[in-house]
Amino acid sequence: MKKYTSVQLLENLKKSSKNKNTLVILMHDTKDVSNSSAVLEESIEYLKAEGYKFENFYDLLKDRTI
Repeated sequence: MKKYTSVQLLENLKKSSKNKNTLVILMHDTKDVSNSSAVLEESIEYLKAEGYKFENFYDLLKDRTI
């Protein structure tokens, strides 16, 4: 399994979040995969600067018709 650097993880987030209304982001907190939690603070700062707001996942679901 390929491990990504912190720079690669952040760049991937930036690329994959463009032009999306809603994001659900999974971050692993283990070095066995990629320690994506290492870029958590930078990810939050970037997303807030891009105008995203953070909500509880379950609150997001109850506001939608499934």
